[in-house]
Amino acid sequence: MHEWLLTHQAEVSQGGDAAIRAAAPSLGLNADNLIAAMSSPDVQSILSSETNLASRIGMPEIPRIYVNFKLVPRWNLPNEFILERVIEEAGRPKATAPK
Repeated sequence: MHEWLLTHQAEVSQGGDAAIRAAAPSLGLNADNLIAAMSSPDVQSILSSETNLASRIGMPEIPRIYVNFKLVPRWNLPNEFILERVIEEAGRPKATAPK
């Protein structure tokens, strides 16, 4: 669902809960339970806290992704699986320099 939300931000902005309800079953989720969880005071508090913190420190977008302390720019391009490739690369052992 997280990936769907990130790639369908315009739909969610325009359609709100209706867009989420329509997508939930195709993602194997119960729409009513999902909306209830997303609307819970705990989730709303966390979202508010995170967005306020990002604003205070001047973070230009959320999410802003770092892997091994390096910023991953343009991690979410249409029809590209950039983030998966970055994570795979980050998990590979570092090559040692020839002696």
